[in-house]
Amino acid sequence: MTELLDKIIIRFFFIILICLVLVGYRYAHAFFYGNHRPQTLRRFFPTKNASDTIHLFARILGVVIIFQNITVSMAHGIWWASINFCCEGIIVFLMYLGSIYIIEGIALYDFEYTNEITERKNFAYATVSGLQAIAVAIVLTSIFKAAQHSLPLLFILWPLSLVLLGITAKLFKYLSVLSFSKMLIQGKMAIALSYGGHICGWSFLIAAAFHNNGSALQWYAGHIILRLLLSIIIFPLIRQGLILVFRIQNDYNPGTAADTPERELGQGIYEGLLGLTSCILIAIITENIEFDPFYDH
Repeated sequence: MTELLDKIIIRFFFIILICLVLVGYRYAHAFFYGNHRPQTLRRFFPTKNASDTIHLFARILGVVIIFQNITVSMAHGIWWASINFCCEGIIVFLMYLGSIYIIEGIALYDFEYTNEITERKNFAYATVSGLQAIAVAIVLTSIFKAAQHSLPLLFILWPLSLVLLGITAKLFKYLSVLSFSKMLIQGKMAIALSYGGHICGWSFLIAAAFHNNGSALQWYAGHIILRLLLSIIIFPLIRQGLILVFRIQNDYNPGTAADTPERELGQGIYEGLLGLTSCILIAIITENIEFDPFYDH
């Protein structure tokens, strides 16, 4: 009974510690983004601006996704565990916010938070930014696991992951018939859904490529690149296979008289879900097939 009570007290202690670390996240967010993104330092009203709400809570969700990788060992006592927990939490927050800042600079360089969220209440921009933050969290979760508490390896994998995410963001315009900048300025949800499916789908594949299977470090980078090259080769095959199996006839022609908001939205949903589904199927193919027992025979 005493042991059970101790465990409950320790868990309550770490609940308080998590809240304190999240307070640190608020100020770290303000440090990275300056005074034009003050929603973390003031009283927040979620019903006042829905765009601001999704923008903020997508980042909080991203923090929580990464936070699940932090493990607490009580082997050396509660105070050492607390210090270790806080240090890892700070590293997580700084890398996460730094990653969002860099990826937004690549994908959303023509847009500013003040103009799009505060003034125009652009829900499409908020959705793109929010889903992009979640995609960053998915990839960072994988590299934290792969690094296995090794800071040198973590600081090698982190820039590589940002390069891959940046390339993924840039490649969107070659995979979609929708105009990214034009439609995002107009606040159309079609582009947000299309881009969201693209960036989240490929974040799963990038994250899967970083899974450390015990290979030596000198082969690890090659393993990551080969996995992604395999995904790139398989992607159009899976995508076209889905189109053929379900007999999808895409009759969307941008810029014509038949180009209605309803058709634009349908095209955005179609592109986003088709891309996301294709990426998940590729992840199943590349992750869930084990060859070792087969070759042992």
